[in-house]
Order: sequence, then C-alpha cells, then structure tokens
Amino acid sequence: MPMREYVIAYAPEKRPLWVVAVFHGRRSPRVIAAILRGRE
Repeated sequence: MPMREYVIAYAPEKRPLWVVAVFHGRRSPRVIAAILRGRE
C-alpha cells in the first residue's frame, strides 16, 4: 500500500493486522520483494 513516500507491507490474514515492513518508496520493487522473501 503506498503511503506518501513509503510502502507498507502487511499480512492481511492476521488479526490484529501485522505490519511486516515499512520501506521508503524510492527503493527498487525487486529489492523490497527480495527482503520480504527472506522474512518468510
């Protein structure tokens, strides 16, 4: 979800909602995906 200059990654299936990561919006989407894959 874009939030001004930041991207918020969250786990919608969790209750309460879990925010997984917050990244600056200028980061490469590929880098963000690689970082999130490493958290699984």
